[in-house]
Amino acid sequence: MNLTKKYVMLIVLSIFMLPLTYFGISLFLFFGVNFFAPDLHPSYDEKTVTESVNETTAEIAPNNKQQLMEQLKNEYPESTVSILASDGQLIKPNQKETEKWTPSQAAAETEKMKGSRDFMLLVPLKDDSVLYFRMDDSLFLNKWQRNSSLYAPVYFLFMLLAWAGFIYLSWLFFKRIKNRLIQLGKQMQLGTDKTIPAPVKIIQKDEIGELEHAFNDMIAELKASREQEQKESEIRRKLIADLSHDLRTPLTVMNAHAYKLQKEPLSLEGKKSLDIMTAKAASASQMMDNLTYVALLHAHKIPMKPQKQDLSKLIRDKLVEWYPMLEENEILTDVSLDKQFQWFIDKQWFTRILDNLFQNVIRHAKDGRYLLVKTDEANTYERLIIKDKGPGMAADSENRGANIGFTIVKEMTSQMGLELTVHSSNEGTEIHILKKEGL
Repeated sequence: MNLTKKYVMLIVLSIFMLPLTYFGISLFLFFGVNFFAPDLHPSYDEKTVTESVNETTAEIAPNNKQQLMEQLKNEYPESTVSILASDGQLIKPNQKETEKWTPSQAAAETEKMKGSRDFMLLVPLKDDSVLYFRMDDSLFLNKWQRNSSLYAPVYFLFMLLAWAGFIYLSWLFFKRIKNRLIQLGKQMQLGTDKTIPAPVKIIQKDEIGELEHAFNDMIAELKASREQEQKESEIRRKLIADLSHDLRTPLTVMNAHAYKLQKEPLSLEGKKSLDIMTAKAASASQMMDNLTYVALLHAHKIPMKPQKQDLSKLIRDKLVEWYPMLEENEILTDVSLDKQFQWFIDKQWFTRILDNLFQNVIRHAKDGRYLLVKTDEANTYERLIIKDKGPGMAADSENRGANIGFTIVKEMTSQMGLELTVHSSNEGTEIHILKKEGL
């Protein structure tokens, strides 16, 4: 049953809850009191009492008035019995003294008794006296009427239990929905591979069950997409590796012949062309190496061993290696490493990043003749700034290619948990490598 039907049933139950509980509990108590509960009070029937009183007065002679009243009191202890004699004397059981009534008093008392709600009998005797027989009207009520008031606490207790049960059912209905949604939310967390959540187990076929089913379909599609992506990545990596291998063979042959030609006597133009050919072959070989390296990086085939490193020391050591090349290209180097940072990084990876960035400056921004290397802090970030005054990354350069080296930089910084930002214009390029505090 879906949640909508359950909720509608809950609303209908809340509407009919009061009349259902009222009549249900009343019916239950009615049958319980009438058929199973003990009778706590005596019960009389008016017809039976009337016949019994008339029979008793007929059996006992009128002159035995005390015996008659005692007999009736024995049969009906709750009754009030008295006899008004013909001379106006009011006789009560077991009382020697009598009370004198005038006819008007007797008539007034008779009318008063007749107007009462109690059960009254006026039985004329043979000697013209009158028997007054009186019983409380509650003694003639049925069992339910007499005892229902005693069960009022039970009635309210049952009502309270019924409403408590309804409130509990309502709470349970919404709590189960909440728990299922919370469980679904937990299941949506990333799985052990940190990329795709695990599928959920469908318990009920309702709206949440449909949501869980849709979620599982989405997970299946993601897994299929991920598998397809991995297959394509593997094909791409293999293709790049094969291409690199196939291209290296002719490049090796070209380099060998170029080496032989260097030993041959050539004209000035021939030597110049040979130098260009040798440089382009070396550049193509480096490009093949970078392509292979990028493919391995994307496939996470290159091991990363992060350790706590002194960032300033890494940069100084690398600048010492590159200083001759920078000086040869007349690039002014401005170094500001006042901030001392300890970064949790792979040393070889980070030095490869620095190599690629410094190489890009020499290849593409040497006309600006300026390089800034600086460490500082910005808000909650520690950052390394590398800035040049070249024509910018959008400008054409004689050495401009697919910029695979910068692709390697982006992939390495990403895998080490660093953030890379680039600001480039025709006035230069500024690269920031940032690390949040605590990482």
